[in-house]
Amino acid sequence: MASGASRKGSPHRITTRPKPLHRPESNRTETALDNVSWPSLWNSFFEEAKRFNQKNLEGIFGDTKGVNELPGNINEYTDRHRRLIGEFLRRNHPRLAHDLALGLDVTLGLPNLMAGFKTEECDLVGLIARSHGDPLRKHFKYIEAKFDLRDFNRTHIVFLMAMLRIADYAQLQASRAPPLRALVHPVESPISRQEWRVHASIKNITRTHDDPFAIFIDANPLSVSDYLRLNEWLDGLQSEIDNCWAVFGEVYGRQTENGLSNLGFFSASSTVLFIREGTPARIYSRENKI
Repeated sequence: MASGASRKGSPHRITTRPKPLHRPESNRTETALDNVSWPSLWNSFFEEAKRFNQKNLEGIFGDTKGVNELPGNINEYTDRHRRLIGEFLRRNHPRLAHDLALGLDVTLGLPNLMAGFKTEECDLVGLIARSHGDPLRKHFKYIEAKFDLRDFNRTHIVFLMAMLRIADYAQLQASRAPPLRALVHPVESPISRQEWRVHASIKNITRTHDDPFAIFIDANPLSVSDYLRLNEWLDGLQSEIDNCWAVFGEVYGRQTENGLSNLGFFSASSTVLFIREGTPARIYSRENKI
């Protein structure tokens, strides 16, 4: 469960193949947030994968063939093995980011990406990266135990967590899925192909609509399924904005004396989705949820 690359001029040149993540070398947990090792996590995932239904299989592999055990020799991995590993990493990439920051990279034989940083700083960076995959309030106790919820060495952890979540959702533009790259490296997963199509359907995103508190999205989805998927994204974005806004009030709202109550962001009262469907065009508007 690893890959290696060597790039001329790269500050992190990989000269040896990294150790697989599911092997005994990774049989430890990096933080108190976890009590299951990576090998155990993989074993649980693989047991689930053996019971994948038709929809799961088609979404990952494009067919309904069952999954096979990983070969002992990494050089014998097939495209199907790599896709299965990719699904495992997709599900667990928030924790992986945290563990890599805390030294899993070195354990796997990768360059030390956080060289020069204190362990405390590595933990903080990894935690912020990890948080986008969990409910925003989930790690508050961990933050209070190891750092400070509102201000730790002039770092506003909860604010950064929220910004990462919004940024992850808000990058809807077609530039996130450049068509030229898809031509060079075809996207074979049906799920990924749809995600690329939906990104490609976005024509413009602006806040200069008649309603200054609305986000105006100009899109041209090519199918009903793509249209529905785009609406799922917008529902998710609106939900994150609402949730983060509420958390800011809880964490920073009363901190008027030190100015932390000013931390926040533009709160979108609605998203307006403009769908190109010939003439006349149709306007889809989502009600204010705040």
